[in-house]
Amino acid sequence: MPLPSDEQILATSRGLIDQLKALFGKHPGFRPAHAKGHLLTGTFTPTPS
Repeated sequence: MPLPSDEQILATSRGLIDQLKALFGKHPGFRPAHAKGHLLTGTFTPTPS
């Protein structure tokens, strides 16, 4: 997917990231939101009740 080039979208994105950094601080090397998590797989077996 190509990156956006619309200035309004870019300004909104920058503003959002700036607000996240202002609220939660800067954490170099980590995503500003939705930190990388773990992907798990499994099987759900319900009980008879």
